Amino acid sequence: MGNLLICAPNFIEDTVDVATLGGGNWENSYPVSNLGAEFFVDNTISIDATTTSTKWEVDFGYNRDLKFIGIPDSNVSQNATIRVEGSATSAWEGLLINGVNSIGVTTLNIKAGATAVTIAAGQIFTIAGDTEVYQVVTGTSLSATVTGSIVIKRDTNGTPTGLVVATVGNEVVTCHSGDYTTPVFDTTAEDYFQATIPVGTATWGSSGVWDGKPGDGFYTRMNFPRQYVKILASVYLIQYVRLSIVDTGNAAGYITLDALYLTSVYQPFYNMRYGVTFSSRSNTSQESSAGGATAFNTERQTRAISLELGDIPVEEAFSSIFDITRQLDISGNLFIIYDDEDTFLLTRRSFAARFENSPVLTTTFFDGVDVPINIIERLA
Repeated sequence: MGNLLICAPNFIEDTVDVATLGGGNWENSYPVSNLGAEFFVDNTISIDATTTSTKWEVDFGYNRDLKFIGIPDSNVSQNATIRVEGSATSAWEGLLINGVNSIGVTTLNIKAGATAVTIAAGQIFTIAGDTEVYQVVTGTSLSATVTGSIVIKRDTNGTPTGLVVATVGNEVVTCHSGDYTTPVFDTTAEDYFQATIPVGTATWGSSGVWDGKPGDGFYTRMNFPRQYVKILASVYLIQYVRLSIVDTGNAAGYITLDALYLTSVYQPFYNMRYGVTFSSRSNTSQESSAGGATAFNTERQTRAISLELGDIPVEEAFSSIFDITRQLDISGNLFIIYDDEDTFLLTRRSFAARFENSPVLTTTFFDGVDVPINIIERLA
């Protein structure tokens, strides 16, 4: 197989099968749902840096073929860890509303269905006839057909905090949290930042000489995003994803995340042809005075890759790359991994991106297709 990965589509940006996001504690104006927003400026900000605030879940609605997880940029600090878990099973089901619950209440009366349920704090759910996502504050365990109550809040941290739509009874309560007692996959807690300094290139005594991880200033000086990139060992069919960031020592007192990519992956059978061009394009403008002095308006550079996939079988070309371009066009988001076996250069050569133009498929011989691809970094 080739080393190139085109990570798309992003399941949480799907406008047909809309994912549900919730959990943790996030600023009302910067909710966790912003992780699927069109622009990075619509980011997600936690209310503090505690571990209960900086974790969340995604429910795709049905099983999706997950291979890649990416956070393009953040303010996460150097010593942070992240854990990602996947599940194909709901934490509970069969729950119904028990009788009338008025608008604004934070204690919700419920009853179990044909099976017992255990509802835990932090889990998220919706109620039939109400589009609001709710979070469990205080849970409970109920035997089959038994009634009880839970304490809830709106998943967004606005005011008021209680029920948005009154209930009359027997409305279906849908759980959007997974069962992670035996997850389909579990990355376990790992460093948010990976090694970026190739072995033997760091000056003796400098930051990163042993672990390959530079100091916090590296990302600022180099204008590199503080990204998290995870290529899973296999393709996993899962419906629920839980992400937990531990960064309690963050100097800002909170974490900021600009987006989340949860995607399948196209990995060509044959790798890119030689002649790939990789560039960092300047977006800086300049203006010269009559005396010859030059003033610069410095902007962040844009990375770009131009490559060609050659002799791709027709079935692969049309069922993979053609379908991706049909879905994304030049406005859709993807994540490019230049080399999936890369370790030290991953930060430099992998990034959130878009197609610069729509790839053209050219038949070169029977059952063979060439596809030139131009990819440009997504900055905002």
